[in-house]
Amino acid sequence: MVEVFKTNVQKKAQSKMLLCILSEAFPSFKINFDLSDCDKVLRVEGDNVKSLRIMILVKEYGFNCEILLDEQQNNGEAENRPDNYRGD
Repeated sequence: MVEVFKTNVQKKAQSKMLLCILSEAFPSFKINFDLSDCDKVLRVEGDNVKSLRIMILVKEYGFNCEILLDEQQNNGEAENRPDNYRGD
């Protein structure tokens, strides 16, 4: 399973620090950042990825972290909403 997160990590030094922390917490996962992406993407690959734990850990170090839904998932959600959906 691969989970992709949108972050606000800007600098390579910040990503390296987080990679060390995340790799220690989740040694069996393959973890990397793509800071060239506009969403400053964090990718985590492994069996049974603990998305909530990852987001909490990243946020504990002062960074934003949320699951990045792909366009297919976003489009599917909109298509499955009733016509009178107001978002509340």
